[in-house]
This record gives sequence, C-alpha cells and structure tokens, in this order.
Amino acid sequence: MANPPLLEVRGLCAGYGDSQVLWDVSLAVPQGGLVAIVGANGAGKSTLLKTLSGLLRPMAGEIVFDGRSIAGMPPQQIVAAGLSHVPEGRGLFSRMTVLENLQLGAYPAQVRARMNESLQRIFELFPRLAERREQRAGLLSGGEQQMLAIGRAVMACPKLLILDEPSMGLAPRIVDEVFRFVQTLHASGVTLVLVEQNIQSALRLSDHAYVLKTGRVVMQGGGAELLADAEIRKAYIGSLG
Repeated sequence: MANPPLLEVRGLCAGYGDSQVLWDVSLAVPQGGLVAIVGANGAGKSTLLKTLSGLLRPMAGEIVFDGRSIAGMPPQQIVAAGLSHVPEGRGLFSRMTVLENLQLGAYPAQVRARMNESLQRIFELFPRLAERREQRAGLLSGGEQQMLAIGRAVMACPKLLILDEPSMGLAPRIVDEVFRFVQTLHASGVTLVLVEQNIQSALRLSDHAYVLKTGRVVMQGGGAELLADAEIRKAYIGSLG
C-alpha cells in the first residue's frame, strides 16, 4: 500500500453493552485503494463498520480519517467529513422515487450546491437508475436497489465509501453485475472498503485485504496473495476455482 492512508484504525475494541465483539483491530486504507474486509458470519465485520461510521462508540482504540480523529464522533459529522457507509440491507425509502432517494444522499451542506452535477455522475455510472428515476424504490429489482443504495451514498461526494455486503440476497448474475459496478466506482477514483461474505469475489477485486475471525484480524495481505493462500482457500473458499 504505497499511497498514504486515508483511514487508519489502531487497537480498536468495540461491542454492545458488556459484550465485546472487536479485539485490538488495526488496519489501514490508502488513498485511492480498494480494501476488502472478509470473514465468516459472526466475525465482527458489521460491528467494525458501525464503529467506523459512528453508530457504535468504541470501547478503546483510535480511528483516524483524513488526518482527523473520528472515534466517537456522531454519524452525521462523520458523513460530513467524507465517510459514507452503505449498510447491509440497503436502507432505502421504498415509497420515495429513485430521484428522491438520491437527492437525500446530498445531505451534507457542502455538497448540496453540487447536487445536479452529482446526479449526472450517478446516472452515468448507473444508466438504469436514470431510466427509473421516477419509479418508487420499493418496486426496483434487488440489483437495482443495491445500485440505488450505492448511488445515494456517492451523492455525498465521499472521500471513502464503505460497502457492507453488497451482494447479499442477490442472484449470481446480479452479484456479478454489482461487483462490476464496484470496479467502475473504484476506477472513477473512489476509495473503497468492501465487506463481504463472498470472499472469493472480494479478494479478486481488492488491492489489500484483512481477514477477521472472532473479532480479531488474523491475516492480511494483497487480495491476490490471500486468494492463493492454501489456508484461506481451505477455510473460506473450499474447492472453488
């Protein structure tokens, strides 16, 4: 990871009440990188993301984003600082139109003046959303809803975009399409953190990856390096080619 880190996490511990989920987690996301965080169910991936985006307060440790400590900062301030999080389950407003959902993504005051420019960018990235701009979000297909959730987050002009399980619940053909959109976003200059149970695809896309197990980072390395690792393949991928 030659580029300087946009996000640094050092010794992070977090959980719910008296139940600790994350233990001394440290990682770095370089400017312009695509970093995957992978692991089985219950590894602590979503807890990590909730802590990074301010939905959970850390028990201990540091979170430094763009040179500034954001540990314990309210979520709206973290979004305004340039970190956007697309949650598992998408969180769309189903009765609102595609356009209205996208417009809500331009929440931070500093990006509202660029809303039309941002909308044009989203419609170029996701032409299907342009075609369905007046359709209610709840009537979209699963893949289209995922595009909309990602597009809404990009409307905030984030410096870092975190995607939590973007392939969850989608048919294999649609999963491939969503991952192509992730590649397109990264190629357009967006720094990305991708959290996925689809470990094979996540490692293929990533520049660098971290493996979480029971709330701890147990392995890290280049995506291709981990994909070729016999231990990783045996534990998470099996005989897939």
